[in-house]
Amino acid sequence: HADMNAFTGPDPTPEQMLAHLRQASDIARAAMQQGHHPFGALLVGPDHETVLLIQGNVDSVNHAEAVLARLSRFRIRVDCDLEAVPGYEMLALRGGNSKDRSFVEFGEAVIVAPVLGSSLGDFGLDLIGRSIVVPDGLADDPDGVERDRIRRGVPTMGAEIDDSVIPAELGAWLIDETVSFTKGCYVGQELVARVDSRGSNTPRHLRGLRTDGADGADGAGSAVVVGATVTVGEKVVGSVTSVADNLALARLARSVEVGDLVRVDGQIEAVVSDLPFTVGAGTTD
Repeated sequence: HADMNAFTGPDPTPEQMLAHLRQASDIARAAMQQGHHPFGALLVGPDHETVLLIQGNVDSVNHAEAVLARLSRFRIRVDCDLEAVPGYEMLALRGGNSKDRSFVEFGEAVIVAPVLGSSLGDFGLDLIGRSIVVPDGLADDPDGVERDRIRRGVPTMGAEIDDSVIPAELGAWLIDETVSFTKGCYVGQELVARVDSRGSNTPRHLRGLRTDGADGADGAGSAVVVGATVTVGEKVVGSVTSVADNLALARLARSVEVGDLVRVDGQIEAVVSDLPFTVGAGTTD
């Protein structure tokens, strides 16, 4: 699954807008009947009459609704419509001969998106489209992709990234990959620039945690769970955001340093690690 937002123009007539709003309300009511938060959106063709796609709220994990609402707050004197577009899939291609693949073999209408974390040394592609097919010769292994993400310390929406996070907390490499200090204005620019000018000494940092559990290479599970509190002595210093085998990611207070011994949920000992996790000891290959 992939969340997609579309930007279109020019403006429809008032009558067309009213008809679209009524249909969006109907979609939202249908979402409520299925036990979801009321959200409805539709994609309308250039003629402002033909409805191409509809989108009801799916769950609390997908982020199209939140992104759409935030973008709409800043749509000032802009001739642009914002609508959620359902029906897209995403194929995360990591490692191996990814860069040698031909895009045509993945299906029709494919969008190639840059992979966050490519500067950490591993090549990858995110392919987004409506009918993406996993070609022969590629392993279909979502769990393996997630383990690789955690081992390399790459944050993701809904886990390490939410509206409470200052971007610099997630690593200098992320700022280098995603932020320009020479282009025009963007949401959050003042905060990002101020933190950068002060040495990026944020209140929290994304760190790794390595427990004494089984070697990550054999797939054995860890007792650490997402959301678990991390403490030093009696003081809570953060919480776990992602887990893969005996490795975890956590946002920790800046007072916690790499190499420190912490406790997860007051019981499990873990060593704080820099990211990405050091090669060896079953952490990555």
